[in-house]
Amino acid sequence: MSGYKQLQTVSFFIMIATLPAIGLADSQSMRKLSIEEIKKFTCGAFQVIKKDKNIEFQRFCPKLQDYFKTNPTFDIRAKCTTGIVIRFASDTSFLKIKAKIVPKSPATGQIDILSNNKPITSLHTNLKNGLLDAVVPITSENNEMNIIEIYLPHYSVCYINEIFIEKKSGLSAAPLQDILLAFGDSITQGGGAYGPSQTAVSIAARQNNLSICNFGVGGYFFDANSLICEQAIEPRYIIVAFGTNDWSLGKSPNNARDYLNKLRAIFPHTKIIILEPLFRFRPDTDGANNAVNKNKITLSEYRAQLAQLVSEFDNMICVPPSRLLKFDKDLLSDGVHPTGEGYIQFGTNIGQILKTIFDE
Repeated sequence: MSGYKQLQTVSFFIMIATLPAIGLADSQSMRKLSIEEIKKFTCGAFQVIKKDKNIEFQRFCPKLQDYFKTNPTFDIRAKCTTGIVIRFASDTSFLKIKAKIVPKSPATGQIDILSNNKPITSLHTNLKNGLLDAVVPITSENNEMNIIEIYLPHYSVCYINEIFIEKKSGLSAAPLQDILLAFGDSITQGGGAYGPSQTAVSIAARQNNLSICNFGVGGYFFDANSLICEQAIEPRYIIVAFGTNDWSLGKSPNNARDYLNKLRAIFPHTKIIILEPLFRFRPDTDGANNAVNKNKITLSEYRAQLAQLVSEFDNMICVPPSRLLKFDKDLLSDGVHPTGEGYIQFGTNIGQILKTIFDE
């Protein structure tokens, strides 16, 4: 079983019991990260701002967020803290985190803590009030600096109230990483993944020592007008993973041409990987994908048209689903979205593709 699944769920009170020297009243042993430090350490957000007592993380620029406001479903999903990671180097022996997570969901209201790319724990919100207040021990070999990563929830909105580290510990920015920029729907956003560090994009990025900008929005599709990029992003790779919603909604594959033309104009030299839609067991319960959409084409035919379209572009490669996820109904939670284990396989395969595909 994958180590990603083994992230331990903890509560604040349990963690305090394991750290008798770090009681709540022992404020002299802690130092609070400033808003300036949190801004400096945050990856994957357009901006980080202080509002009242909370720190808000905005994944998209205001124009793009306003664009999604026309649909309430897209609006709330676009506000999620998907792919946002607070990443820094420290030899602290603990973290103390206070946050508020909306909605108060046990499935999505989760923060993952990693140290040196290894999972430490998962923190879950209190379902009564959406608040999270936890202390997490961090071990350090030979008192060396650890690269600590705080993955904010991928399918909820997270507001950080405070982050504390050990007062005597060192603190600095982690080494800079190249960026993996991902566009897509709920599968890119990670709906159904075990946690924010275990989405396919997060796993693929860690395999390649990349930082994340995850622009996935559940339910979305190829829409050139959504390519509003005020962020100063210079990604090493771009992943585009639309198509399953386009097919089910009966949208033309030509929408992808308009989208990719605009994307290439914005990023003229970046290597772009188009992930063809995964197999589905809905509406075809056998996964044969013989069902036709409103345009009377099957999902397989949609994939073929998409692949032909992508072949018109330079430095752009289309990847079939057979290279992304094993054809197995048990790897899909609802006939469309991967299970937690499915996301691990999906992300691992994407990571391997990023290492080799442009050398093939």
